[in-house]
Amino acid sequence: MLRFISVFGALYLPPVELSDEQIKALIINYLMRRRCWGKKYQNRQKVVRYLGQEVLGNGNEVSRCLDELIDKGWINSMKKGKTISLNVSAKKSIMQHIEEYSTNDL
Repeated sequence: MLRFISVFGALYLPPVELSDEQIKALIINYLMRRRCWGKKYQNRQKVVRYLGQEVLGNGNEVSRCLDELIDKGWINSMKKGKTISLNVSAKKSIMQHIEEYSTNDL
């Protein structure tokens, strides 16, 4: 069970330890919510910093899993590796991965 902590009047969810596959699903879900497919991209550092707050490891785990997704071909790296977007041609396998490893607790 996840516990919310009140910090300065706002609810704060402490970092959670997740498996690598769950972190990958979290990264993909983040990009899908922002509709970053193909030519629409997101800043890589912003993704790592934002998701690093939800995952234990201060972004190191997120960055490593992001590199694995790029090597797998599910995420495209653009502008000399500074921006990322989801690969449209791998949409079917991405959706299967999301359904299998999605975490509803976060």
